[in-house]
Amino acid sequence: MFKRTLLSCAALMALGSAPTVMAAPTFTPGTYSACAQGIHGPVTVEVTLSRSRIESVNVTQQTETQGIGTRAVEVLPAKIVEAQSPRVDAVTGASITSKAIVDAVAQCVKKAGVDPASLIPLALKKSHDKQELSTDVV
Repeated sequence: MFKRTLLSCAALMALGSAPTVMAAPTFTPGTYSACAQGIHGPVTVEVTLSRSRIESVNVTQQTETQGIGTRAVEVLPAKIVEAQSPRVDAVTGASITSKAIVDAVAQCVKKAGVDPASLIPLALKKSHDKQELSTDVV
């Protein structure tokens, strides 16, 4: 009886630690537009989605501080496309503008029929791969 219980517990633990396979998102293809509040007004983005990818992100209208908020406008769209998720780090010094861009992209993703929270950035997906390291001291 004890061995059977122990084996059942071990089997359940093994299942719990097994890697989960996430299904690829299925967007309703198209170009979507949304806006969110930046530090000096609304930030409008246009997101083009294919059935399975975020193809492009463009900030089409903004009134953010030149050299500060505009840095987020320059950097974040490419980061979002690369990560295939709006869950990217903010640009230092431009947190509010970064949040506006991320929120607007998330609205577009939602309009396309996908929960933005379900889009795990590609870097996080890759980080779960096993790596073998060697060291002299830990």
